Amino acid sequence: MEAKFVIQDEHTKTFKNAIEKVFKRTYNDICTGVINTSEITKCDRKIYYRITTTEDSKDLKLDKHRKVMIDKWHEILKNSGYDPIESYYHASDHNYNIFAKIDFICRISELPVVLMVEEVDNLTFKNAIAKRPHVVQLMTQMWLSEVNDGFLIYEDALTKEINVFHILPDVSVLNAVKGKLRTLRSNKMMGILPERKYETSNSKECRECCFIDRCWR
Repeated sequence: MEAKFVIQDEHTKTFKNAIEKVFKRTYNDICTGVINTSEITKCDRKIYYRITTTEDSKDLKLDKHRKVMIDKWHEILKNSGYDPIESYYHASDHNYNIFAKIDFICRISELPVVLMVEEVDNLTFKNAIAKRPHVVQLMTQMWLSEVNDGFLIYEDALTKEINVFHILPDVSVLNAVKGKLRTLRSNKMMGILPERKYETSNSKECRECCFIDRCWR
């Protein structure tokens, strides 16, 4: 399209600045002030940076992609006779400074269950094993929503086949989660940086972390 039809003048700048101020403040208040259940098994130091600094734009893009996937699965569940009670449900516990964006709460055999959907690579799918971070995340969501049953759904990104795992709550796992949350809350209040989980920056988690330069300089 010719440039004369697309302009960025004082009106667009004024509008953009006003929107950005509200968007950044609101988004950061929601996503960086408290811990998301999706982060619970990650490095303590990464979580600390996340809840005390600005959210990385990469996470916002991932969140948008997830919302599209949840909308798709809402239709799948509805057409399968398991119409969700709640979809993209938010739950939190201010005592532990944690919140969750729960994919679905449904009824299966008359019991309320939390459903979590994960798109996984073909190798993970073929292993037919529920990954620990996903299990811990789902258990934490079950705790926050006061539901005692969960179903973890793996969707193969390549073939679109699915695996389903029934997840039950475990006291030892939840106690470990709560202990980690209490420590992180204390770190945040006291301004104390957690110790590094790794001895070098060569770990996969470090290489993929948006805070790697800040953490290891």
